[in-house]
Amino acid sequence: VLQGPETDPETRAQLRAAVRQGESVSVEILNYHRDGTPYWLALTISPVHDAAGTLRRFVAVERDITARRAAERERVELSTAVAISPDGISLAAPDGLITYMNAAHAAIYGYAVDDLLGRTWQAFYTVDEAARLARDVLARDGTWHGEATGLRRDGTCFPQELQLTLLPWGGIVGSVRDISERKAWERAIEERAVRDELTGLYNRRGFFARARAALAGARAAGIPCALLYGDMDHFK
Repeated sequence: VLQGPETDPETRAQLRAAVRQGESVSVEILNYHRDGTPYWLALTISPVHDAAGTLRRFVAVERDITARRAAERERVELSTAVAISPDGISLAAPDGLITYMNAAHAAIYGYAVDDLLGRTWQAFYTVDEAARLARDVLARDGTWHGEATGLRRDGTCFPQELQLTLLPWGGIVGSVRDISERKAWERAIEERAVRDELTGLYNRRGFFARARAALAGARAAGIPCALLYGDMDHFK
């Protein structure tokens, strides 16, 4: 163990120093089975003295901690991925208070992370929207995915793609993405489909859509309606 390349120089130096000084030492080292597969050991070396205080031997206790190290590595990898995710990710306790939030989540709403920890998730939505989410999402088990309207720190609202997952003990995992740009593109595409590109006036498709809506509204209200049609140099 002291000479093997699987032990880093700092750990080797720590072990050698403890042995020279007759002191106990505990380290974690990476070792390899005979077939070459790696495994982690928690190694504790303790000195044994006789009645006169003379160092006679060392006792080494080894414990395989491969599973624990793998779990720790997985947690670090997962937490790093969450922390750097461009999507906002947050955790809320059963009482609705935010216990974790990555930087992207706070930035989407115009805050710093420290400004939001300990606040309720309802602070990110208008009263009506928070009530809708509580009614449609939190009252059921499992996962909900859809669109919602978020509330920024400056009071402006924005469209978002939201996914909420209820944890078995009542907490909530939330993932949010600002879709303002996507919605703007969708509106632009819809406008180009119903308006003349040169004049901005409604084209045939736009006219029929508006006319159907107006007629349906008139019928529902029980009031008469009229259509004014103009032709100016064959420009209708």
